[in-house]
Amino acid sequence: MTMRWSSVAVLSSASARGPGPRARSSVQVVTARGPSLTLVTATAGTPVPRRAPTGDAITARYRGPHRLRLWRKLVRYLADWAFSGCLGAGRDSPRYRADPVKGTPMATRTRSRLGAIAAAGLLAVAAAACSSQAAESDGASADAPFETVTAGTITVGVPTFPPFSSIEDGRIVGPDGAVIYEIAEHYGLDVVAEPYEFSALIPAVQQGRIDVAIGSIFRTTERDKVIDFTDPIYIEPGSFISKDDISSVDDLVGKRVGTIQGYNWVEDVDRELGGELAQYPSSVELKQDLEAGRLDVGIDSYGTALYLYEGTDFQVKVLPPDERIAAATNPGQVGFVVKSESTDLTKAFNDVIATLHDEDAIAPILEAVGLDPSAAEVGEPRYL
Repeated sequence: MTMRWSSVAVLSSASARGPGPRARSSVQVVTARGPSLTLVTATAGTPVPRRAPTGDAITARYRGPHRLRLWRKLVRYLADWAFSGCLGAGRDSPRYRADPVKGTPMATRTRSRLGAIAAAGLLAVAAAACSSQAAESDGASADAPFETVTAGTITVGVPTFPPFSSIEDGRIVGPDGAVIYEIAEHYGLDVVAEPYEFSALIPAVQQGRIDVAIGSIFRTTERDKVIDFTDPIYIEPGSFISKDDISSVDDLVGKRVGTIQGYNWVEDVDRELGGELAQYPSSVELKQDLEAGRLDVGIDSYGTALYLYEGTDFQVKVLPPDERIAAATNPGQVGFVVKSESTDLTKAFNDVIATLHDEDAIAPILEAVGLDPSAAEVGEPRYL
């Protein structure tokens, strides 16, 4: 077997008859080279691939502190495998059969030997990995290419804005939180969630109390003058909320209409309604007046409306394209808010966001909370 790796530990072994007279042996190995670890299944006589094919094996790649973490997980996994699975578990397996001579389970004896070999190999590799990274183990941020408010931690300002962001049991939930945890995992950092009102987020970033602010925040030219944004993560269109069949701006004429202050459609809609658009400080107050019958139509972000009006008699419809309403043809792009001077942090965040887009990982994050996965198609970065 051709190996171009600095260390290899055998996890399991099996034989399978090929189409010809020769049997093909396969092994499951952990390969390590530089900062990467890979768990692959390889066949004798073929090189171990750098990345296992989908469905054939599980590939895990880690950088920096994560490499050390994976070694520890593999050691624990191997201990379980060698001392439980190898020593009697799996008796229903088709490969489990008794030795016809001694009457002892062949799988137990054979796999026990493999377990001992594997344990020795992996423990030796793990020891080398741990010792080589001892200097890095003192701080989780050893490999992070940027400074944070608290070493080893990303401090995140989180508004209560479901389904995009909120805090439950100390963790951030929602798609914004999911992306934050992807970034933290990539750089080996912890995450601390700090609750904030929307109005306090940007000042907290500017004053260095938090590293990043989240909460479906639109990338706007005005905001970009005082802070910086990451590249766009998803788009967030507006929506009509009504018990009536409201599907266009023309349907708003003669209706009592309300929306949230600060959205990018407010000025245009207010102009079309002759200055009669009611504006509210939050979605909560808007919903109260809709439910009380003081409004006929509400306009709010699509994701928020889906969440707030689920199970009610209200219909939620995305704003249709309309040249009179810029936001209807140019939906806002959502990014994370960071300090203008934190160029290294911004670049590092953008690198992970780009990878998530390249791997089509944003769409399922949105879909998991009931949002339209097509909102992951952000287009070129732009500002409102």
